[in-house]
Amino acid sequence: MSFFKNIALSLSGGGYRAATYHFGVLSCLHKVGLLDKVSMISSVSGGSITTLKYASTLAEGLDFESFSKELEEFLTERNLVNDAIGLLGTPTSKRMLQKHTLISAFSELYHRYLFSKGSKKFNVFWNSNFKNCHVKELAINATEFYSGNSFRFTKSQSKGAIIGNKHLRIYYSDAQKLRLGDILAASSCFPAGFEPIDLLNDFVISKPLDRDYKNLWQVESLYLMDGGIYDNQGLEAIKLSIDRGNWYDMIIISDTDRDKEYPLYAPSNNSIKFPKWTLKKTLSIILRLLVLIYFLIVIGASTILNLLLPLDLIIGSFLLISIGLFSGLKQTKKIIKQHINRKLTKQFSQPLDLEKLSLLKVFSIIDSIYIRAHSLVSLTNTIFMKRIRSLVYTSTYEAPGLGRRTVDNLIYSINDTAIIDGFHITDLMLKKVDTAKSMSTTLWFTDDDQTQYNALKDTGEFTTAYKLIKHIDKISIRLGKSKKKELDQIRNKLFTIWLSHCKQ
Repeated sequence: MSFFKNIALSLSGGGYRAATYHFGVLSCLHKVGLLDKVSMISSVSGGSITTLKYASTLAEGLDFESFSKELEEFLTERNLVNDAIGLLGTPTSKRMLQKHTLISAFSELYHRYLFSKGSKKFNVFWNSNFKNCHVKELAINATEFYSGNSFRFTKSQSKGAIIGNKHLRIYYSDAQKLRLGDILAASSCFPAGFEPIDLLNDFVISKPLDRDYKNLWQVESLYLMDGGIYDNQGLEAIKLSIDRGNWYDMIIISDTDRDKEYPLYAPSNNSIKFPKWTLKKTLSIILRLLVLIYFLIVIGASTILNLLLPLDLIIGSFLLISIGLFSGLKQTKKIIKQHINRKLTKQFSQPLDLEKLSLLKVFSIIDSIYIRAHSLVSLTNTIFMKRIRSLVYTSTYEAPGLGRRTVDNLIYSINDTAIIDGFHITDLMLKKVDTAKSMSTTLWFTDDDQTQYNALKDTGEFTTAYKLIKHIDKISIRLGKSKKKELDQIRNKLFTIWLSHCKQ
């Protein structure tokens, strides 16, 4: 095959939405004989679930069917959130986890259940099976907090590739000791859902590293988070691979970014029934309840102790305790007020009037806190990432000779106007596309009948077939008959996949 000898594949982030859609992409490429031509895979976040599972399967010398079976079982039979909470709640969790955090629990679950066979460390990509397989370049993308750059766990057969980035480099001998579960946790550690994972303190490393990176980098911690913060499509890693001298005659961007997403919703005053109390009244009611509870405890304790101690001693003791408590509360209130004013004076020219602040409605305060928190999450998870995505796509398509070799395989590519050789997309296919593109970024499926899973995998498969057919039709125009015949053979296989979904 003279066409598509070297394909670069980027698998975007997006939780299980991304992992399953990309599974469908790989399935399509496998069915038409193009998966063996993929020599570069760069992945981010949810895409790294599929990538690391597939790459580790190749390293174990197993076939695509083994990969499919194990990945499907992992995606459909495990609820990682429930499993992680359960793991954190076990008495032995502190001994099992490097740190008692949600992301550390996820890392342990990946280690146990996704990479359950063979080697579970990064060194698996240095064995003979992987060396002789079709994937020559592998990049698992995360983002580091020290310099704000991408941090890549790279396995490359070309010179000049580094693990980490130009500021913070990990040597190959040390990288091989890292667990795949920890690497995946770093790549898929999306903001708001997880806390960052510390490479130097949270990664589980059974053997000491050859180098003291805290001293080498002059840091005590190196926090990593989702690779999508820096580049949610993983395209920069492909460009760096090209800069190292690698050539790709087709670059497929498998992208599960949601088409229409409204990142910020304000809560309706009418939708939440909350008493219209001021902050002062609310605090007053809480204080009265605490006093009531205190005296109920006093009465109960008096009844019990009256059997053991003289009554006057009991009453005197409780009076002294009560006076002490109320004096303490008054002094605490004074200290808090002084502390708040001292802190706020740094932000405002004059001290804040706490008396006026206490007259605000509790619901208004809750509302404002919610809007601020939600807008901050929306900025990091949606607004900034869409802007970065736009810049990445622009730089890719404007790069000399790169745009015409690139296929943007977007999850929302297909609509009711999609047609190939007279075959319109069916209502069932449109329904699957709608289900797939509307799924939130989660690490679980919400239903028991696998509707979401099947819709995502099928959408990934027939969307890839559709986009590749369109790409072949575009480049075939300028080819001679002999070369066009070769592409037609690939096109016919892709059309068979499209047709099989149309006939369902």
